Amino acid sequence: MATPVKVVTLTVDELDRRMEQAAYKAVAKFVKDQEEQSKDDELLTTTELVELGKYGKSRETIKRFRDQIIAENPNQKIAIKHGRNWSYRLKAFDEWFINHNEAHEEALKIDPRLRGD
Repeated sequence: MATPVKVVTLTVDELDRRMEQAAYKAVAKFVKDQEEQSKDDELLTTTELVELGKYGKSRETIKRFRDQIIAENPNQKIAIKHGRNWSYRLKAFDEWFINHNEAHEEALKIDPRLRGD
């Protein structure tokens, strides 16, 4: 089964304009994909997580969260060890943190004595 072929005659200016448009679309799509990928895969150190202040105000708090993440799933991809240092995938850590807080709030509704303070 042969595909029908359509012959189109373009001037050089039209061809240049179409090639530019195609290049602009391709570059825009590439840039968008790169931005999304960089946001998803952004690695932060423990110090950078502490500086954000959203997840805790001390390195010990982040360490406690890291230990909980590893205890839940030893093969996880949220906390990554680089020699002595740890890096965290921001999006995955944020999702885990939100789920952890929701589960903790539900547990407090059941038994308020679980409150740590």
